[in-house]
Amino acid sequence: MKLFRLSPLQAALAVASLAACPGAAQESAGYEITEIRHHIEGITRPWAIDRVLDRSWTGGKDGFDLRVGIRFASRQELDAAVKDRTQLLINQRALETARIEVAVEPRPGLPDAVGLDVYTKDTWNLIALPYLKYDSTPDSC
Repeated sequence: MKLFRLSPLQAALAVASLAACPGAAQESAGYEITEIRHHIEGITRPWAIDRVLDRSWTGGKDGFDLRVGIRFASRQELDAAVKDRTQLLINQRALETARIEVAVEPRPGLPDAVGLDVYTKDTWNLIALPYLKYDSTPDSC
């Protein structure tokens, strides 16, 4: 097996030729969450959803953060974080359904802008409570 060695000049020319070709070896500078939009059916407040999305509320020990300003190095990391936090939303008993949609907008030279749309629907729980009535008259027994 024969190995080819490139001189520093040849390596520099190869890199320059790749940079000159549009679309060749283009890598994203990462992904940054720039906006989170809440679409809530029910009485749940957006801050309650944000507590589930942001792990700093839980001590930072369980998975990924999803909050404005957080950066991810790859699309796989972003998708893993979205999957993790979607499952946590689904596990909330107060929510009937939950899903997170991702919208990516490329920005040249900067991390791609990521907008998250969080859709949730509340459950309706009815609990029957007895109505106790107190009568102070002695004949009421």
